[in-house]
Amino acid sequence: MKMNKKIKILLADDSITFKEQLEKALEKENDVELIRHITDGRDVIDTIKNIQPEIVICDLILPFKDGIEILEELSNLSLRKMPMIIVASAITTDKIIRQCMEFGANYFIAKPCNLSNLIKIIKKLTDDIEDNSIFTVNKDVVDENSYITNNIEDIIENKVTSIIHKIGIPAHIKGYKYLRCAIKKTIIDEDIINSVTKELYPEVAKAYNTTPPRVERAIRHAIEVAWNRGEEETLNKIFGYTVQSNKGKPTNSEFIAMIADRLRLQNQSILAK
Repeated sequence: MKMNKKIKILLADDSITFKEQLEKALEKENDVELIRHITDGRDVIDTIKNIQPEIVICDLILPFKDGIEILEELSNLSLRKMPMIIVASAITTDKIIRQCMEFGANYFIAKPCNLSNLIKIIKKLTDDIEDNSIFTVNKDVVDENSYITNNIEDIIENKVTSIIHKIGIPAHIKGYKYLRCAIKKTIIDEDIINSVTKELYPEVAKAYNTTPPRVERAIRHAIEVAWNRGEEETLNKIFGYTVQSNKGKPTNSEFIAMIADRLRLQNQSILAK
């Protein structure tokens, strides 16, 4: 690590045993520290606001407010810098995992988890924080037993979810899910972006039982939200000249294509399989 400042970790978990095990595992790491342990779900959001941790490890089962509620609330906040989220839970149904990823979780780890793998994930995230990288493939840091979402479609979906979350699009607006679906389809079939009105919008509309015009309007609204409330540094990293000059917001198709192209390039190794 090049950073002098330690990466701050917040643990939201009502297990004292897990907290002690994590503390012991982190003793050997010089660049990260567990600065707070919370057992009451109601305290998580305020603590994140106050201490601004770089990484949050959160269980789904917490007293008074569960992990899904916390993730959803966090996804709707306009924080200057969002923490990386690792969900560690014994509940591993597809529906729950999908919900976590939709609300911006970066990793989902099944409990009981291998602490050495968890440390690898933490170290990978610290590298991503240092490099300001949110697009790297994470397939080399954990084994398939601890990383639940390890097939290609899930990896793509997680990457898309992560990037639109980082851009600043809240999960509760309709354009969020339409945009995510459109980007996924464009990553898999890059030619579809050339037929946005004839193919892409109708396919997204069919997936969500709505109409192509509604899809188009909702995506446009999501882009406007991103431009008004998103992090300029992240927008600049992805869209470059579009943000730096006075060209205004990109069109729907430009927005979708730029994100899809970036993620496709970053994930060539898995897309080629």
